[in-house]
Amino acid sequence: MNKINLDISVWLALTLGLLLVALVWRARRHYLALPEIGPLSSPEVGSTVPPPDCMVVIPARNEEGNIGPAVRSLPPDSVIVVDDFSDDRTADEARAAGAGVLTAPPLLDGAVGKSNACMEGARVLTSRWILFADADTHFKPGAVDTMVDAAEARQIEFLSLYLKPEFSTLLESAIAPYGVALYFCGINPRADAASAFNG
Repeated sequence: MNKINLDISVWLALTLGLLLVALVWRARRHYLALPEIGPLSSPEVGSTVPPPDCMVVIPARNEEGNIGPAVRSLPPDSVIVVDDFSDDRTADEARAAGAGVLTAPPLLDGAVGKSNACMEGARVLTSRWILFADADTHFKPGAVDTMVDAAEARQIEFLSLYLKPEFSTLLESAIAPYGVALYFCGINPRADAASAFNG
């Protein structure tokens, strides 16, 4: 009886191990199907090339300490922060960093906070491109130019980026790759590019 149970346990563990390997392989294959955007374009010193027609919307709730560096990492006078009912100094910090600040409207039926704030920010903009960014995301100089160049070169209307995260804790380093693997197990950018679009 014990030998039979041991045999079943070994086969079950082997089957689960093979299934895990197959899922990780599938997720990696789907992730690698995403085209990579080339190196950041650095504006030349004294260049008179106009910046791209792109404004940035950052929905933010209780992001004091994060929102200032996020706004300052983007081109000046290009950021609208939509304060989503923060109870800290998020709006003041965003203004001090140079962003325009809107207050999110009350939620519509079926809407959630982040998408509601994004819609409010997009509603007031007339730029050709809108970049929706998170309050804890920082961009290198030239990032917006590179993103717009990539979208225009490929003649696409929507561009969703998967940025390389910087983890601050061991727990984040362990959990985040697992979440990415689960996400890419379920979508295939080769078969359905729209499935990879998210915010």
